[in-house]
Amino acid sequence: GTGGRCRFTCPCGQVNEFSIMGSEREQRAQRAIEVEYPPYWQTQSADASLFTYETQTMRAAMQRLLDETWKDQRTRDARILGRTGPMEKFQVVHVQRNENPKLWVPYYRLRTRLAEELRASGNCTQRPVKTSLEGCPVHARGKLLSDVNEFYLFHGTKPSAVKAICEDDFALNLSGVNAGTLYGPGLYFAEASTKADEYADDDKQGIFSGLYALILCRVMCGNIKYTDAVSPNTQDLVDSILTRHTHHSVLGDRERCRGTYREFIVFDQAQVYPEYVIIYQRVSHEE
Repeated sequence: GTGGRCRFTCPCGQVNEFSIMGSEREQRAQRAIEVEYPPYWQTQSADASLFTYETQTMRAAMQRLLDETWKDQRTRDARILGRTGPMEKFQVVHVQRNENPKLWVPYYRLRTRLAEELRASGNCTQRPVKTSLEGCPVHARGKLLSDVNEFYLFHGTKPSAVKAICEDDFALNLSGVNAGTLYGPGLYFAEASTKADEYADDDKQGIFSGLYALILCRVMCGNIKYTDAVSPNTQDLVDSILTRHTHHSVLGDRERCRGTYREFIVFDQAQVYPEYVIIYQRVSHEE
């Protein structure tokens, strides 16, 4: 899409065009919100950004997230992408934190406005996710807002793509290029490390050869449109968010209908903040 608009052809053949920017009035209201930065960030103003290595404590916390959300299950997407053979485990090499005011400011302002809207309406069922581990330092300092179903979720990519995402955000026009768009033309996130790893790749040359990347993102899901249908009505899912405005995200529960994984989909980049980059290697069970 261009100019804040996106075009999507439904599996039924219908062509849809919609705005992902919100109305001009909504944008003005959001710009009036005073922004606060996470207290653990070194960056505390809009004038600077930082991409920094995390501590050993946080690296261990990320390893725990990968381990405890791991599942011995491949999906159809994995087979399409050429992933066969036994499942590997994941070993964290290093973790970096992305402090980028250019992306944080719209995220924070939308989160504030959405929290006010949902508290007033009471129309937001809070849902548990597998990344919400008890006693995890990532969540302890992240202070996610349950009022807007704000979660830490994984997105798999390759190390060479990390810089562009962390600097300029995700590209909605590239959504689904790897394995289709079962739930519409949105940004797809996983609560399980093994699901996100299906879309991760390594750089064939250079310092990241043999290494893979997961981005642990803050994702505000708001009022979630849930579906456990094997073949969901994609048009209805998209319309509930972009036309009827009754929901803010989709939860596709393939774990329930296929025994695989749940996926979380949003249709606005401002609902996502790519906060941590996890560089890791795949290792066999025996290692």
